[in-house]
Amino acid sequence: MGKVIISLTSYPARIDTVHLAIRSILRQTVQADKILLWLSIEEFPNKYADLPQSLLLIKEEPQFMICWVDENLKSHKKYYYALQNYRDDIVITVDDDMYYEPAMIETLLKSYKTHPTSISARNTHRIYASKDVIAPYCTWSSKLDECEDTESMNLCAIGVGGILYPPGCSHTDWFRKEQIYTLAENQDDIWLKFQEVRLGIPVVYVKAQADDNTIEGSQITSLMAANTQQDNDLCLKKLLQFYKEDLTIKNWILSLQQIKEAMQYKKQVCIEKLIPHKHNISIFGAGINAEYLFLFISKYIPEICIDSFVVSDGTGNPRFMKGIPVIQLNDLKKPCTLLIGVSRLRYREIEHLMQNSKKHKWITVNVEIIRNVYQGLSYVEDCDNRSYHH
Repeated sequence: MGKVIISLTSYPARIDTVHLAIRSILRQTVQADKILLWLSIEEFPNKYADLPQSLLLIKEEPQFMICWVDENLKSHKKYYYALQNYRDDIVITVDDDMYYEPAMIETLLKSYKTHPTSISARNTHRIYASKDVIAPYCTWSSKLDECEDTESMNLCAIGVGGILYPPGCSHTDWFRKEQIYTLAENQDDIWLKFQEVRLGIPVVYVKAQADDNTIEGSQITSLMAANTQQDNDLCLKKLLQFYKEDLTIKNWILSLQQIKEAMQYKKQVCIEKLIPHKHNISIFGAGINAEYLFLFISKYIPEICIDSFVVSDGTGNPRFMKGIPVIQLNDLKKPCTLLIGVSRLRYREIEHLMQNSKKHKWITVNVEIIRNVYQGLSYVEDCDNRSYHH
């Protein structure tokens, strides 16, 4: 086995916190041979003089190296140079906004030993087709347990969890700057997925031993919000147009599961998990995930009546959502069943509330799947309506 190279990039808005991500990599159960941080001189014209002391202190670590490049390929920098300069080694790309759990490298290497010609990733999205096109990005499913440890062409590796690239897997087409700039300027994950499909390289979902944590203050200028909306779908449209004559891409799309079939099955699974809870039901949470949970129940399980949205602190929350009152947990007078409508990261923050509020029945709901199913079925219904009117 070659050396293990960790490769990441950063930019001015996150340069003050990137040292935290790097320190979490330095504390891994299996150590990397090199940790490379690629920075653009366009963004840091004074080089080291533009960097915070917190980052300069890590320069003393023998594994760590700051690598300066002239151009600014944005998020593509994290793989672009390492995969070309270290072709005989294992390259693991990571993001600059996460504390990585200590077994991140170890877990990916175990997958590599079992799947030495595949790309292993701790965060993946399953891609669906809608007839002969790729379904919108927001409908792709994330972290499916049934895909664990299985080589698949239907999974897209997502950089936030860490992605392992086996030695020599890349091709010169991956590094065509003009195409990157015009087709996928900010979408490195999608760009690489198309390149992997063209070479027939599958992706393996590697389940993490523990959750990573987002670095506080690192998401103010995150690309995630834009990328999961119109930008990713625009990128997909450009790539499909560019590769419209590529038979490998065409056949791959035809092999993808149809979104209508996938979402109908997942809808039924979600209904079966929620249907036993019918009386004195409230949703804990007042954010986007709680809203999608409410929309799903209202549309597909009308026999469940939601009495209220419940929050731990009313500060900053509306008095009503979707015509339903938003009330504080302490103001709940009688015992009720609380469906937890918050993300996995927020879930940890409310565990103490669950332990202290034992008069209520707390039901964990996979709100990410609920949201995915609702968005997917909404897209299918829109397509069906357009087909009907035409």
